[in-house]
Amino acid sequence: MTQEAAPYQVDPEIMAEFIAGSEEHIAEAENDLIELEKNPASETLINDIFRHFHTIKGDAGSVGVDAVREVAHELETLLDKLREKTLVVEPRLLDLLLEGLSNLAVSVKSVARGINTTADASLLEKLKAYTPEADRRSVVEDADAPIAYAAEHTEMALQATQLMKTPASEHESDEAEQLENTFIAFRTGSIQCAISVNESNEIIGQPYITPVPNVEKFIEGVINLRGSIVPVVHLARRLGLEAKPSQQPQILVLLLDGARLGLLVDEVLGVRSWAATRLMRPESVAFDLKRTFVTDVVVENSQIILLLNTQEILKRKEV
Repeated sequence: MTQEAAPYQVDPEIMAEFIAGSEEHIAEAENDLIELEKNPASETLINDIFRHFHTIKGDAGSVGVDAVREVAHELETLLDKLREKTLVVEPRLLDLLLEGLSNLAVSVKSVARGINTTADASLLEKLKAYTPEADRRSVVEDADAPIAYAAEHTEMALQATQLMKTPASEHESDEAEQLENTFIAFRTGSIQCAISVNESNEIIGQPYITPVPNVEKFIEGVINLRGSIVPVVHLARRLGLEAKPSQQPQILVLLLDGARLGLLVDEVLGVRSWAATRLMRPESVAFDLKRTFVTDVVVENSQIILLLNTQEILKRKEV
């Protein structure tokens, strides 16, 4: 979430340097994390990743971007524990580091748009609480829970949670009305949609997608994401829209209750933040999708943007 705020009180050239530098460190850290998965004993890679997070933290602190500084600090702490060998590289830790890195990327993009972001409290808690003995994630097998697809020997577990909303107590209700919800906006088919930034683990350009036989028609296939098999849903087809070839297809990687899922969309439009008072109920606007697929509606520059209910879209009984 973000709050209405005046632009950062920093020289524009200095802020531009911070944004460019942070984006460069984020890209390099991602590459190093991918390499670390292949070479988990590499002290050079661990030190390089630590340096990236340390630099991002320091630069963010110098320009007053606390959302980036706080997350980078926790990521730096985990890397320091790897350097001290009190932690070891394991897939669960790498996933958490990549989730934190994705959060940094979204926050930096928000800063570039002049949005004063606040740190994701749930992510900070996960980073602080991480231990090798942490409980392993489980897969819910309820028939009405989000669906699991199986193809050949690969079980692709899909679990979705409700859009994360932070309830306010009664005495905080007035203040809560001023809070903004932050989303990733994108185009799919003939419409514009958005999902909460809390649901998207990362955004990637379309890699090679391997077709899978005997699955629902809206399953585009699977991708190999750093050694993990991730199912990809063609969102336009899933929503019942006409699917046309796109010049800039992208995949939103969702990390939903422990399971990765790719949503193939025509174009990612960027990060958007809207005050809660701007969110309208679906019944107030005419559109062609199932009402249960949409939680709220926003009108921006005369364009209707549908906020999607991913849990409902992925439920077995709706397939």
